[in-house]
Amino acid sequence: MKFFEGYATSQDLVDKQTDEGLKKLDPLIVLTLAGIKLLKGHFQKNLKECRISIAKAIQVVKVKCGADANIDALCDKLVIQLRF
Repeated sequence: MKFFEGYATSQDLVDKQTDEGLKKLDPLIVLTLAGIKLLKGHFQKNLKECRISIAKAIQVVKVKCGADANIDALCDKLVIQLRF
């Protein structure tokens, strides 16, 4: 199943961002943010089951970007196209 439409690589995802701050991040961190955004935004019915995955992903981003990184703000700025 392919969720992210139009991105052959994680670098493609970074290149299509409009926020300069996101363009400076490691492609795997941007992909992790996309996963967080996907889980929080499109799996509301299963959010309880996704809780551990989201917490681990947030921890990874905070290690790479700093403990004060605002994950929700980064996810809001993230531009992704989804396909189900």
